[in-house]
Amino acid sequence: MDMRALGAMLEEIETDIICLQALDKVEQQLRQQEDQQEKKRQKELLELLGMPILKAKGEAEGFCAQLNGEGQVDASIIANSDAFLFGAHCDIIFIWLLFLFLLHIVNMMVMVVVMMMVVLNLDMVIWNWLEYRAWMSIDSRFGHWLILKSCWLGKSIVSSTAM
Repeated sequence: MDMRALGAMLEEIETDIICLQALDKVEQQLRQQEDQQEKKRQKELLELLGMPILKAKGEAEGFCAQLNGEGQVDASIIANSDAFLFGAHCDIIFIWLLFLFLLHIVNMMVMVVVMMMVVLNLDMVIWNWLEYRAWMSIDSRFGHWLILKSCWLGKSIVSSTAM
């Protein structure tokens, strides 16, 4: 193989790499737009269900712990026990395999939380919603909260999400 052919191959590879990087950037932008649209649809659905929305100032787990410590909520429903690091007294950790089939539709996720509240006789819980959305391959960031008021049971759910 002569040096000119090798140089041409390297140039072609560099061009391909640049094209792939550009495509990846465009794909990320499209994914972010889709995520924003999905968040907007979910926010609208929750508002239609009568669930007012509130923005948090810090870590989702820290806010869970704060509300739990103040006695405003009875528990945190989360995928891990990070809220304990911030001083939460009661975390309910989701068992993925058991609830996996329910996590595809927002309505079903809300129903699971409400069912857990009934079973555990809780008045108000914190639900770290984005952990489930992230698990479902929706790239989101923590930092916003929803106060969900369950009109069916007269109980409340506090849910974290990036809306």
